[in-house]
Amino acid sequence: MLEKEVIIDGRDHLLGRLASVVAKELLAGQKVVIVRCDQMVVSGSMLEKEVIIDGRDHLLGRLATVVAKELLTGQKVVIVRCDQMGRNVIMLEKEVIIDGRDHLLGRLASVVAKELLTGQKVVIVRCDQMGRNVIMLEKEVIIDGRDHLLGRLASVVAKELLAGQKVVSSVVTKWSSLAPVSEGAAYQGRPTPRPVALLSLEMKVSWNCGAYVPFDHFTVMGHCIDGYAVSITPVRSSRFEFICLTGLPLLFVSPVVRNRVKYQYFRQKLMNTNPSRGPFHFKSPGRMVWRTIRGMIPHKTARGAEALSRLSTFEGIPHPYDKKKRQVVPAALRILRLKPGRDYTVMGDLAHSVGWKHRDLLKTLEEKRKVKADAFYQKKKARSELKAKAEAAVAGDVSAQNKVLESSGY
Repeated sequence: MLEKEVIIDGRDHLLGRLASVVAKELLAGQKVVIVRCDQMVVSGSMLEKEVIIDGRDHLLGRLATVVAKELLTGQKVVIVRCDQMGRNVIMLEKEVIIDGRDHLLGRLASVVAKELLTGQKVVIVRCDQMGRNVIMLEKEVIIDGRDHLLGRLASVVAKELLAGQKVVSSVVTKWSSLAPVSEGAAYQGRPTPRPVALLSLEMKVSWNCGAYVPFDHFTVMGHCIDGYAVSITPVRSSRFEFICLTGLPLLFVSPVVRNRVKYQYFRQKLMNTNPSRGPFHFKSPGRMVWRTIRGMIPHKTARGAEALSRLSTFEGIPHPYDKKKRQVVPAALRILRLKPGRDYTVMGDLAHSVGWKHRDLLKTLEEKRKVKADAFYQKKKARSELKAKAEAAVAGDVSAQNKVLESSGY
């Protein structure tokens, strides 16, 4: 039961502890009155009457900050022997001459700027031999696009181009995009369709009623997959013939066909009033990849245009890149990034299916290149074996010199 009123004598009570007890009582509904609050105490030491500091050998700036804090708390401070205090300043010389050889530009500039602001005169010589702590870009990076995923590799290349790196992408016909395998494996891993009688064509034909595939890849025949009927309906467009698959659209369609449908639909995007103004769609794999990378770069700005000018894409491996070191990007390799069993489409097959006419020529050139590359590798291998034999023959004669070199870190 709460009392009408509780009167607390605050004399010699600790402020924090009394406050917590009173707060609980107030929340419980008790009325509290505290008297003699002026005689309550708080924990902590009382300020001394006067603090005398010997200023000898103290740094002026650091001592001043400490004293200022004490004064703000109410402490009285007296400093003696101020004439023997020091200052952390650099005595200026008439002229400082700095040899800039092998100095990093940014770090040296910051140090010199501070000296100049203090009034120091500075002279820097041999500025032509100074260095800059920037990322050293290679003259040219040649990427072998074989078995790379298009989107992942394009994003990596776009970042390198924006950083200032020059990139050459070769073997573009072997770049892969996320989609199914090949036309020969149309039914691989899927239920085999069974031909049935031609079904009725009662469905409504529209651009949203299913997937569209070029008419020349199917006969006008219905199929039945696991009991589901699929009707194949020829649809005539103003540009080319399509067929519409309903029921289970594109369930048994091959990877190349699926991607060809998507790319042909993409190629229809034109400017209504003047199609000659674009957008422009390419058939060659090199230009397809170039356009994909361009979409990841702000190519309409000066920086983006410069970055895009550093990119070159080729089908196959033309001269002189066939005799240079090629690299791969692990973050974009299909074998590392695509789940086994997932479908994909080779860019060369997709480009050939939409009208690229140089696949056979490129195949011939690649065979010739591989013959030359194999001959070069055999010569290199023979030279390496001869070098190893020569090193083994003289290993005992130069063992003393080798020990000296190893002790020196070579």
